Amino acid sequence: MDDVEIAWNYDAFKYPPCISCETGVYKPDVVFFGENMRSNVRDKSYQMVEDANHMLIVGSSLQVYSSFRLLKLAKQLGHKVAALNLGEFRGMEMVDLWVNESSDKILPEVARVLQTKINT
Repeated sequence: MDDVEIAWNYDAFKYPPCISCETGVYKPDVVFFGENMRSNVRDKSYQMVEDANHMLIVGSSLQVYSSFRLLKLAKQLGHKVAALNLGEFRGMEMVDLWVNESSDKILPEVARVLQTKINT
């Protein structure tokens, strides 16, 4: 089962070669559309949601089922979920709070408030 339905054929996609080592490829340690999450990453993400009290989604369409599944798990566990996302996203009817704003405008203030609370 694919993680997400996509119209473009990613099988033909070639990662650019690393110009330093000439044997590897440039690829960040992320899950691209059409790829599956590594099992250790999946298991760790489930554990993190289970250990949390709340969830904050930042800048994700949740179109990849691996990420959408984490939202579903959080709600099954009774967690409050907030989303900071420009525009609509998959599962938005499940979140308790949606801030339709750019994360680069909001997150610095969130970090400042949290730092103030930690220091008091």
